[in-house]
Amino acid sequence: MFYLGSSVKDNKTTKKSCKTTMDKLALSMVFRIICFLILYGDISSQPLYENSREDRITAKETEFYYQNVYERENFLENQENSWKKKLDLCRETLPFDCKELYMNGIRKSGVYTIYPWEKTDPDYRPIKVYCDMESEGGGWTAIQRRVNGEETFTRNWTEYKLGFGTPYGDYWIGNEAIHQLTTGRNSSLYVTITPMDGGVVSFKMYHQFYVFGEDQNYTLQVANPGSGSLDDRLVWNDADFKTTGMQFSTFDVDNDKYIHNCAAAHLGGWWFNRCHSAFLNGLWHSGDWRSAWYSQYLSGREVNGTSMLIKSH
Repeated sequence: MFYLGSSVKDNKTTKKSCKTTMDKLALSMVFRIICFLILYGDISSQPLYENSREDRITAKETEFYYQNVYERENFLENQENSWKKKLDLCRETLPFDCKELYMNGIRKSGVYTIYPWEKTDPDYRPIKVYCDMESEGGGWTAIQRRVNGEETFTRNWTEYKLGFGTPYGDYWIGNEAIHQLTTGRNSSLYVTITPMDGGVVSFKMYHQFYVFGEDQNYTLQVANPGSGSLDDRLVWNDADFKTTGMQFSTFDVDNDKYIHNCAAAHLGGWWFNRCHSAFLNGLWHSGDWRSAWYSQYLSGREVNGTSMLIKSH
């Protein structure tokens, strides 16, 4: 059964409203400083007006004036507490993924910080990711990206769990992060492969994508293949080579269905079957990287870049 989560709730605290709250808080703090100086500082020791017959104020009026200042200072203090709570809400609604950044007006592709975990989650941490704000409506979070071959993808279970590399170049976001980003929401997967010959980038859309947690070895569920110049090789109904339904494997944790360790043989982590018809984490620019995407990319020598992008819908 394919996992279908609830729809994504709207982010009601916009970037603009958070900025307005910060401005109000800053202005309020300035006024409170002035009030404090009037009540307790040097300003209070100076006459409010020139000591002339026309301008002299009574002691009673002076007391009334300071009382108003005091009440105003208390009012501003209460307002500040209210605005601080709103700022806390702003922090709690920091962008969950690249789609939320896109919805908040970000339109330039690049590296941004997202917050997939709740603050109360023991795994809570911000993560830097590459956001594609141009392809297929924008708002895509890159969970895998290879652009220059500077990072090896021959990594152990823990490294694939937590992520490695840099979103400015080659990286794997981490299986735990992928699970968190797809839990409780319906997500699409957008795969791209850049050919070595400099031709048109190949792509494939899948309209349902979910990764289970570590207790199920990050089992992959993909369904509903859509448009694209790449053939379907993830949902492909070949029992020995389809990717959907497979558990994740690395050279030190073998969860595939083959008698040997596919991840060790192919030098990269993946959702192997017996072994694969699609595999984007092979040895960069190497003939040992076989069937990156059967049968259009049979060798890593034909591949000059890959990406796996996800977005909720």
